[in-house]
Amino acid sequence: MRSRGYIWPVGLALWAIGAAAMADTWLKDPMTGCTVWSDKGTAEWVVSWSGACIEGKAGGEGVLVVMSEGRFNIRYEGQMVGGKATGLGIVSYRSGDGFAHYAGEFANSTLHGQGMTRLADGSSYNGEFAKDVPHGFGTFTAASGERYQGEFSNGKPHGEGVDVRPDGEIYHGRYVDGHREGWGSIRYANGDRFTGDFRAGQPHGSGRWEQAEGGVYMGEVKDGRANGEGTYTAPNGDVYRGRFADHEPIGEIVLVRADGTEERQIWKDGKRVEK
Repeated sequence: MRSRGYIWPVGLALWAIGAAAMADTWLKDPMTGCTVWSDKGTAEWVVSWSGACIEGKAGGEGVLVVMSEGRFNIRYEGQMVGGKATGLGIVSYRSGDGFAHYAGEFANSTLHGQGMTRLADGSSYNGEFAKDVPHGFGTFTAASGERYQGEFSNGKPHGEGVDVRPDGEIYHGRYVDGHREGWGSIRYANGDRFTGDFRAGQPHGSGRWEQAEGGVYMGEVKDGRANGEGTYTAPNGDVYRGRFADHEPIGEIVLVRADGTEERQIWKDGKRVEK
């Protein structure tokens, strides 16, 4: 099973992550002398602020436009406090060869609070932000159509969430640092289902595997496969008890048929062998 570790691109807005930790840089509107804060502006950046100027810094409602090398880089419309975006606002900014857009709450020139954004690659996020990245509860939709809804921490799924993929795969369970980890349940695109422990994005530990054709495995799993002690009930009702390796019986297996008769068998490389 593929493991998706969502990582949010950092430094998306005009003001990259960690405003308080970065050295202050102030960009001046050449027409009004009013300044705005940035942590990555250069002398080539030209800014224009349409709102009030309070003690030399942008304040209140207004529109901020940033140009560099004759290109539009950023347009922000909303509230400013002390030269920094704080409150409600809308921003469009250059990201690679395209533009990204965000509408929502800001704090100290970072995306912070409730908001929704669409990135240049077509992916989007709607939910809670902290210092420019998803943090809290939200929904991320990838450009491929894959969708994750649940808890985020520092730009990655972390906590409880649901992941729905275009091929029909659905996972509902725990995430740690962007990966499926802990207790969860998944329905694969082929109709198989697994409920149990996950580690590093794959079934690992113990659980119940239900095959689309009707077979059921219960027991130990490792690296996304039946590995270890377990019990497999075939669609016809026969029950195999023993050890499994890579989804196949291995070694001595006890077979209890649907009619109640019992037999001991030896299996190797996925096939029954003579004793």
